[in-house]
Amino acid sequence: HMLTGMKTPAMCEAIQADLDAGHSAVIQLVSTGEALLTRRIDGLSEDEKADLNLDLTPREYVLGYLEEAFPVQLQRVVEDDDGNRTTETVIDGETGAAVVSREAAALRDALIERMAMLDSVPTALDQIVWHFGADAVAEVTGRSKRPVYRRNGETKRLVIEKRSASASASETNAFMDGDKRILVFSEAGGTGRSYHAAARAKNQQRRIHYLLEPGWKADTAVQGLGRSHRSAQVSAPMFRVMTTDVSGEKRFISTIARRLDTLGALTKGQRQTGSQGLFRAEDSLESPVARSALRQFYMALMFGKAVSIGHDAFEAVTGLSLMTSDGAVREDLPPMSQFLNRLLALRIDMQNAILDELTGIIAERTEMAREAGTLDVGVETIRADTLTLIDRRVIHTDVRTKAETELVTLERGDRVHKTTATHALGTSEKRSGLSVNDDTGEPVILRKARSEVLDDGTTCPRVKLVGPDHERYMAKKDFEAGNWTECDEAAFIPLWNEAVAKLPDIATRRVPMVTGLLLPVWKLLPDHEQRIWRAVTDDGHTVLGRALSEEDAARLKAILDPTEALDAATILTAIADENRRIGLAHGAALKLRRVGTGNRIEVENAPSPLVASLKAAGCFTEIIQWRTRVFIPFDPEAREASLPMIEKVLAILPATGDEPAMVA
Repeated sequence: HMLTGMKTPAMCEAIQADLDAGHSAVIQLVSTGEALLTRRIDGLSEDEKADLNLDLTPREYVLGYLEEAFPVQLQRVVEDDDGNRTTETVIDGETGAAVVSREAAALRDALIERMAMLDSVPTALDQIVWHFGADAVAEVTGRSKRPVYRRNGETKRLVIEKRSASASASETNAFMDGDKRILVFSEAGGTGRSYHAAARAKNQQRRIHYLLEPGWKADTAVQGLGRSHRSAQVSAPMFRVMTTDVSGEKRFISTIARRLDTLGALTKGQRQTGSQGLFRAEDSLESPVARSALRQFYMALMFGKAVSIGHDAFEAVTGLSLMTSDGAVREDLPPMSQFLNRLLALRIDMQNAILDELTGIIAERTEMAREAGTLDVGVETIRADTLTLIDRRVIHTDVRTKAETELVTLERGDRVHKTTATHALGTSEKRSGLSVNDDTGEPVILRKARSEVLDDGTTCPRVKLVGPDHERYMAKKDFEAGNWTECDEAAFIPLWNEAVAKLPDIATRRVPMVTGLLLPVWKLLPDHEQRIWRAVTDDGHTVLGRALSEEDAARLKAILDPTEALDAATILTAIADENRRIGLAHGAALKLRRVGTGNRIEVENAPSPLVASLKAAGCFTEIIQWRTRVFIPFDPEAREASLPMIEKVLAILPATGDEPAMVA
């Protein structure tokens, strides 16, 4: 009640701005406060009912709790035979009743008196009706009476207005006809009604749908979201989730987000159909990534790496134990649900500090999982500015069912977002330095990243590299081992702007996808990047399947169709751009290696009898750590020069298309 009521004034201001912009507002909530209103009215005398002054705040719950649960019994310290000190309640010897501490009772009474003097926070539904007026708000709820202000001469008086059973239907018609531009509905109005900008309705203004109170029922929340977004509408609604800056509220938002995803998976076979993209992957605090992040946070607490709170203070305020009596990490660490419930009992500033640190870890781990292709988000849609189907071929046909497996090649074009150096350096996120890569000339802005706490308590410091075209995380030791030179701002700005100027307006690349019957060829597909993608081309073709790299697609064709072979250009792209290892005959392989200050293409495990032939093809050898290694010269600036030598190597050691294990 308190959180929802505190959100309402800001929402009313936003609604007024929407009305001024020519839109209509739809507000979704769960609580109507009718039960509270009934109790308040029943507790009034006839004189008080004549001069109505209601306090529609759940104050009685808090005061009743303080009255019953505040510890006022007198305690004394006792010591047993072993010297252990405990407390026990002092009992009156004559009456046998517990002795009440006058000091504790005075503290309780003072607290109750102070709580009773606080300003009330009315229910959200009443605030909306009072703010805009009953003549401007269409209320579609199940309550049979409501408090409204009616003008009596120069003054306004609070009166109880009864609502008939047909009030919701007439209110819906008033909204759809445009007589009222604000509609608020509860669970009673969340099914069987339509509030969308229908082509046949008089009110065709765009709906701004405010999710003020999602509740705990995912199916009800979905039904409510669907009331303003239906077929035959002239404009789609805009959804806005209303939240406060109290981090503990994420406990409720996270639960409904998880249940929406579960509901979508059960009803449509796809999780996004539940929330319709309303919540991000990092919004769910009960996902596998979030649970992993919580364990990392626990480790940071136990080893003194957490910045929001110390380990002893955390255990004292939450009552959660992270270590055993002998100082070892507990196997059954508190789960996320218990952690969030205990967090709700903390002060607001402490809640915000702890959850900010945890959500920061979740966001980083989510981004790392997304980059690695291991983020489990169900079927995803390839979103691009242009998407064209350029090739489609059957690579496998099932003998029994005649079902086909196809390899589809798409060409996607994405608009490149170019950021000037002034804008990149002027963001609020603090930077720790500016660097330039000596090999590629790439300028990057270094920003602080949260260190990863490993299970053994050690930390892996990381840095965040923000470049002109993308950003990424890197272990600090790997960054320091690379060829990076520190740069001052005066020299950095022209390098950044020059790199941005070289970026194309539209970046195009090919995306091979395996579609159709996937099970027969599943073992031939790579173990990484196992997500299922949906793609809708510019001309309306829909493709559903697994996305591959060009090298993986070429290898798959080579396996399923012997006439298809890995050519030198495909191999060069695979090892130079995708950092892949290409298998050759006799157990050899091609892999891009960094030796000294430059990159080379190494012929790994080159057979000794063929080394002379490889050297004649243009390769060279070098003894490194008492071992002869064979390399193909490689220049990143003129990579095509390596193609003739790669072709000669393939003539000696044909490509097999497999990816052998790393040789120690």
